[in-house]
Amino acid sequence: MVQKSQVRVVIRIRPAKSNSESTSTTPFKPCVHQLSEKSLEIVNWRNIGETLKYEFDTVHNDAATQEDVYKSSVESFSKQILIGQNASIFAYGPTGAGKTHTMLGTETHPGIIPQAIVDVFAKISEEKLKTSSWEYQVYISYLEIYQEKVFDLLEPKDQDLTIRQDRQNKIVIPNLSEKKITNIDDFTSVFVPASQNRTVATTKLNSRSSRSHSILLVKVIKKEQCSPYRMLTGKMYLIDLAGSENNKRTGNKGIRLKESGCINTSLFVLGQVVDALNRNMPRVPYRDSKLTRLLQDSLGGNSHTCMITNISPEESSYMDTYTTLNLAAKSKTVINKPITSQTYEKPKPQTSKRKHEIQEGAVKNKKLKPNKLEIKDQKMVLNKKKSLENQTETKAGNMHAPPVKFLSPFLRKQRHFHDDVTAKLLSLEEKLMKLQDKQDTSEDADASLLHKDMLDDIQKSRNDMEWMVKKNKELSARLGGTCSLENERTKGGRTKDVHFVKAVKVESNGKENIAQRIFQPDPNQQAKHNLSVLNLLNTGSVKELRSLQSIGEKRAKLIDNWRQMYGEFKCIDDLSQIPAMTAKVVETIKKNNLVTF
Repeated sequence: MVQKSQVRVVIRIRPAKSNSESTSTTPFKPCVHQLSEKSLEIVNWRNIGETLKYEFDTVHNDAATQEDVYKSSVESFSKQILIGQNASIFAYGPTGAGKTHTMLGTETHPGIIPQAIVDVFAKISEEKLKTSSWEYQVYISYLEIYQEKVFDLLEPKDQDLTIRQDRQNKIVIPNLSEKKITNIDDFTSVFVPASQNRTVATTKLNSRSSRSHSILLVKVIKKEQCSPYRMLTGKMYLIDLAGSENNKRTGNKGIRLKESGCINTSLFVLGQVVDALNRNMPRVPYRDSKLTRLLQDSLGGNSHTCMITNISPEESSYMDTYTTLNLAAKSKTVINKPITSQTYEKPKPQTSKRKHEIQEGAVKNKKLKPNKLEIKDQKMVLNKKKSLENQTETKAGNMHAPPVKFLSPFLRKQRHFHDDVTAKLLSLEEKLMKLQDKQDTSEDADASLLHKDMLDDIQKSRNDMEWMVKKNKELSARLGGTCSLENERTKGGRTKDVHFVKAVKVESNGKENIAQRIFQPDPNQQAKHNLSVLNLLNTGSVKELRSLQSIGEKRAKLIDNWRQMYGEFKCIDDLSQIPAMTAKVVETIKKNNLVTF
């Protein structure tokens, strides 16, 4: 069953500005009121005599601390990434509403990002105390989206980084730098200098206004040190969005005006994505903006998501607050489907001792290394020896083979065909070697005689081949092509052993009817073949498993993973125990891997 997770929405009301900080001369009047821990209300601008009520997961007033916000939004997510799932937390709201303060905080009041890093390492330490069978690795990446371009903040480059999608439909950014950290001190030493590379500027509403969207990626890799050697990969996206801006209020001009245009456009596309998800539209416009492209897993994807919505309580910020709450209410209905990223990675065996032995042997035998001619002569002698042994074994096996009257003329010729060709090739090889020796000693007469004998042997072999082809065609015509050599060819080009075929008599009224003879696979050979297939299923690598018919790369990986977790298969039918391998699929695999003729 697919796990479903609704987007969590947390509202944080920023403290009101004092008269000295505010640019307005009118007394402060709040435009939003908190009703409970999960609800608030705002005046309806269409009818000032009524209010609009909103329900969220949590509502924090101006007295809430950084720790309160973290516990209500992020604390539970740090457990999810340790089991191989993804989590996404982003701060949303108008400019000057306190998003960056919520995410970063100060030295005395740390924000969401530093608290999340501390919490991740604390939970890793707790798991290490419980068990030592897991190894943990933590990596971080940091980037910003400035004017619809992606830039690396850990290792700043002038180039715009591209956003890609891998085979598993996961969003990746090639060439994005990644730093390994082991504790909070390592994180601080890397993150603080990178934060200074982010683009900020001064506006009328904020002395340090973010001019870009920043995204911090925390990746935790958890490797099991014993069987079945699982590897879990969890990711946490911590996102500080730039705020939507009213250029009349901010006084943006020139480059600031261009920046605000890009920010507002990306946030507008974000709203379109939320609307498309709520309406179940066939196309969701993720690709219309770099921001929504990176948030593809966070909204309607495979991640646990929390949206921390920051709003201003002043009456002068009413329209910004109203539109922000509307988008937050729509985002709350978005459903994600988190998945666990789990693979199996068996550690490589230690080969240092073996390498040392090989190196020592190479030093000892360095002076005794044979030349190319000696190696060629050794291979030739070994090939002759193997051929003679195979010829002897074949003859001994044929002595016990049961005769078949119907095919005996063809089988006798076919049975010894490979041996005859091998013997003739050996004879030709010996004569060629003698010819070479005679040429070296200038005995031209003898060489010409050997050359003539060699040509006679070749012509004789050619005649034998033509006779075999002729007889094969005649037999094919009589049996309808059942036993033709062309049909006995396999994909690798080898002719199958004719002993895989058995002639079965079909009697009619007590009399043998030769025309009704049928052919079927030899059960003994089939049993041996099934045993070899089962052995390959239990010991073969993924590449070797793909050599079987009807088993591609995906099924080979499923078989390999199942075998590592539950042990060897007792029979081929045990493949049906794998969830993705139905009984019909197993029957197809068995049928396509039968001994054919």
